[in-house]
Amino acid sequence: MLSICFLNLFVMISDKLQQADVDPEKDYQLRALDPDLVITFGGNAWPALRRSTTPEPVMETDADPESIMAIHGILHRISEPVNTHVLPLAHMSGQVWWRFPPEEYISRLSKALEVLERQ
Repeated sequence: MLSICFLNLFVMISDKLQQADVDPEKDYQLRALDPDLVITFGGNAWPALRRSTTPEPVMETDADPESIMAIHGILHRISEPVNTHVLPLAHMSGQVWWRFPPEEYISRLSKALEVLERQ
């Protein structure tokens, strides 16, 4: 059975001290769960994960990893703090639907899960 962890950070981090407080807790939770897949939702969760690890795409892409809108739906792999896959997704808000209508959003998610099954 596939274990999935959803990482969604709604906190607005205003300074380095607060940022430092969030990162160890996230790493601790990931180690405790040791999921097969981490799904990051939105423009806060993806950068928070990238601060403590280096996600590598599992397929060739020229998408900008700095932009959640560009990297949305592209499966990645990390080795720290756990060895697992990561799927960055844009937050499902009304502001996203102009770029990714629901069908496109789900299509990218489905394709990434198909790639994961083949790993």
